[in-house]
Amino acid sequence: MRSCQSGSAASRGGLPPGFWLGWPAQSGTVCFFAVQDALLRAILVTVLFFGGVCCAAVFGGGAQKKLKALVHGQLGDFFRSEWEKTFGPDIHTPEMRIDEPFMRALHLLDGEWETCSVENFHEGEYGGVHFSAANVRLDHVYQRGTPHEGFETCSSMVFRGLVLRCAAHVSAAASKGSC
Repeated sequence: MRSCQSGSAASRGGLPPGFWLGWPAQSGTVCFFAVQDALLRAILVTVLFFGGVCCAAVFGGGAQKKLKALVHGQLGDFFRSEWEKTFGPDIHTPEMRIDEPFMRALHLLDGEWETCSVENFHEGEYGGVHFSAANVRLDHVYQRGTPHEGFETCSSMVFRGLVLRCAAHVSAAASKGSC
């Protein structure tokens, strides 16, 4: 059984992303200084700028993870202390858990997903409201191929977003029907 998600570009038989990012930037920089015409320089700068933006959008996923790890490593204690000032200590109670069994119990997109991943889970209290929040991703996992050539396991994202869970406390006066 093969996997849909392969590793490096070299393992896919293609050229590495550094090649596609490196040679246009180098040749564009050389051309910028070699070209004397102002109009051609303007066109070259525009093409290089938008090419860089497109490359950042395509290859930015890994950079986002590295940036997140760097920011968390450098400012993690600061964020944690600010979190505790605002929401109190980060607690983990079983009744406020956000996990795969909870997502299945919600019947969110029933039958359309098989795997669930939860990141950045936080639980706290704000303004008297007990809450938990997490980034959740639901994926549909399937196999494609033929018995003769073999099957590969693939996945596609069905949902990615914030799940917020709040506990409402009903007072005795409200439960008796008085306003």
